[in-house]
Amino acid sequence: MAAFASMLRGINVGRHKRVRMADLKRTYESLGFKNVQTLLQSGNVVFTNPKASSMRLEANIERALAAELNLDAKVIIRSPDELRKVIAGNPLKLSAGRNASFLHVCFLKMEPAKESIEKMSAAYTGPEEIQVVGRECYIYYPDGAGKSRLDLERWLKVAATARNWNTVNRLAELAASLDG
Repeated sequence: MAAFASMLRGINVGRHKRVRMADLKRTYESLGFKNVQTLLQSGNVVFTNPKASSMRLEANIERALAAELNLDAKVIIRSPDELRKVIAGNPLKLSAGRNASFLHVCFLKMEPAKESIEKMSAAYTGPEEIQVVGRECYIYYPDGAGKSRLDLERWLKVAATARNWNTVNRLAELAASLDG
């Protein structure tokens, strides 16, 4: 059995797309996934399943969410190894005076086109520090994410879901604990 970490985009943010984690867990279990655990109330789910492609798992989960919970949500999956690489490859190191809760990783559904990254880098003038590395975008929000005007999906033309640095580390630990 392989471990996986999945992140749902846009659930339990504001008043829209509210989902109880117990319902989310039941949906994952209905797909035959084992050792299903949720983390926080923001659509983080780890589970084990026989080896399968992330894209196939994402599509199966998205269909089940629509059928069982009437929920239209994008799902992005990473393996424990991929999460370890995300943490180790962080180009925006936290130094003295930098708050870990202001550092986020946006997990992208697919790697964005180089032209989209270049266009965003040249045109976006917000205060955020942004680095795109493969299927991840690291962002440091000096004024907090809630005040940002950055619309990453519009710039990169790829579905994304963000997690703060502390959550990324907790998710990686939880997924690693299931990896065997």
